[in-house]
Amino acid sequence: MYHIIPITSFDEAKKYAPHCDWCICKAEFDYETYTLHGETFYFCLREGFAETPKAVGDNHPLDEYGLSMLAVSVTPDGRLANFTNRWNEDRIGNSIVSEQEISEIIGRDFREVFKPMKDELTEYLNNKYEGKFKEVEHPQSKKDWTDKDWDAYIFNEGVIDFDEAFSELNEFHECLSNGTKTLKKLKNHESD
Repeated sequence: MYHIIPITSFDEAKKYAPHCDWCICKAEFDYETYTLHGETFYFCLREGFAETPKAVGDNHPLDEYGLSMLAVSVTPDGRLANFTNRWNEDRIGNSIVSEQEISEIIGRDFREVFKPMKDELTEYLNNKYEGKFKEVEHPQSKKDWTDKDWDAYIFNEGVIDFDEAFSELNEFHECLSNGTKTLKKLKNHESD
């Protein structure tokens, strides 16, 4: 059984640096690079992961050590962006790990566990703007949208850039994790 931890900042990621060799836990630049387009990391931790010995086992890199910690990066619309295990391997054999394979590894449905941040963003902005915030209608199935398709949103008569809106959500997350000092900063920002 895995504990799923959403990682919304480098400060949260670096807490796990003693337990893995992932660059996103060691260097803020790398974390920012991997989350540049609004991706969110989730760390999947098995019970007792910290005590799991670093030893190559059967089925390496998907051995006991490799499966004790997983990092899953999800795009704002909930698609898999990146995956790595504790050995820092993103492949099973010659193929990159898929959402289905991650579901099998963690024993839960990928889409149920790794919720799109886009939904949280839309909820946050709807609350902030009293329900006047909505997605642009798009002729294709949302399943086929590209990152650029998610970029444009309508707010009243204007368009809010997705990156700009996501920046607001990051400030919102900062408020939750850093308390009243950041909350004041966000409120001051809103009154500008």
